[in-house]
Amino acid sequence: NTKYEVIWGNHDIHYASPNSGYMCSGYNPHTKFILNELVSLEDWKKFKISVRVGGFLVSHAGFHESMLKYLDEADEAIKEALTPGGTFHPLWSAGRSVGGPAPVGGPVWLRWDEEFEDIPGTPQIVGHSHAPTVRTKGSSICLDTANRHVLWVDEETNKTEVEKI
Repeated sequence: NTKYEVIWGNHDIHYASPNSGYMCSGYNPHTKFILNELVSLEDWKKFKISVRVGGFLVSHAGFHESMLKYLDEADEAIKEALTPGGTFHPLWSAGRSVGGPAPVGGPVWLRWDEEFEDIPGTPQIVGHSHAPTVRTKGSSICLDTANRHVLWVDEETNKTEVEKI
């Protein structure tokens, strides 16, 4: 039983992938070299695109309804991203709202204000879209407040509690 799960973000994958198509702002080749001396390929493979916490789907930026069809392909998308010359999977796509080519971003790029839509029956907990306060859309929560809040989830009842830190 794993105590912690680590999920991919848009600023993580560009350090793990040998393919340049995953780069985003802030990329530094020196950081890539250092990280890959410390983090093995086997460690990178342990990262997840999303995890379930109680009834919530948790990812870095969230799933648009059009991306849910790829949810079961996450392991393959990770494998391809970590393979030199691997195929670029739509789960890694950046949407037009951040200058990418896709209509909406995948779960490491989706923007809360411009692209995220609550999906009935699929409550989500996401980050990626910084704001001073925790925000909600329907039953979904955006927690990116620059580490000023933590969200507790009772996995049996799905009751959530936000704590300011």
